[in-house]
Amino acid sequence: MKRKRNILLTNDDGILAAGFDSLIGKLSEFGRVVAVFPDRIRSASSHSISLHKALRLRKVRKDVYVVDGTPVDCVRLGVLKIFSDNADFVVSGINAGPNLGDDLNYSGTVAAAREAAFLGIKSASVSLVVEKRHDFEQASEIFMEIFPWLLKTKLSRGSFFNINIPDAPRGKIRGIKLTKQGRRIYDRAVYQRRDPRGENYYWLSGEKLSGFMIKGTDIEALSRNFVSITPLTLDHTSYSDLEALKANFPKSK
Repeated sequence: MKRKRNILLTNDDGILAAGFDSLIGKLSEFGRVVAVFPDRIRSASSHSISLHKALRLRKVRKDVYVVDGTPVDCVRLGVLKIFSDNADFVVSGINAGPNLGDDLNYSGTVAAAREAAFLGIKSASVSLVVEKRHDFEQASEIFMEIFPWLLKTKLSRGSFFNINIPDAPRGKIRGIKLTKQGRRIYDRAVYQRRDPRGENYYWLSGEKLSGFMIKGTDIEALSRNFVSITPLTLDHTSYSDLEALKANFPKSK
């Protein structure tokens, strides 16, 4: 008899994030689903892991837990503790906002899927490019249409999927594009304010986002109302620069 799949669900928006109950129900068609969420919003936490403090894992209800840590902490506790290192797939999301281009370096949502890849588990980070609708129910439905294909796709070790879904009426979503990572353009401003005690404080602005419209990228696909699926890898090596370095570096005798 075939073993039932173990699926871990997490996010970086916390236990109060929109739409996760619907996604749990839909994923349950494919196996046992356990959700492990941060206790509060952990957006832009990147691949932070809690090595210097104890973590609390609290059960909210059957197969739903909350952790006072980062999305990466949630994945490690979910995979290694709850599933006893026997998870089959990790879904991170659905994030409230895009994770496109250089966002991948900052995103806690993407980091959770990356951590699963570190652990040798197939995974996907999923984001809704929220605008006015915030239609997480539709986003869940679209993801579940994609999910069987993700299960079938054989990934190389250390790779994972990053998926972005337009927040548009179903009839205006034009289809799915398999894409590469694009390039973001970020606001470079730092805003200084003064608190009631006369001390300065600062906001690092990141709200005014745009990107280069490079054909075949996630940013270009979303701008045209396509769902974007990008395979990512853990290997950060710049192979072209490695060859350039070899050409200029003194050869050892």
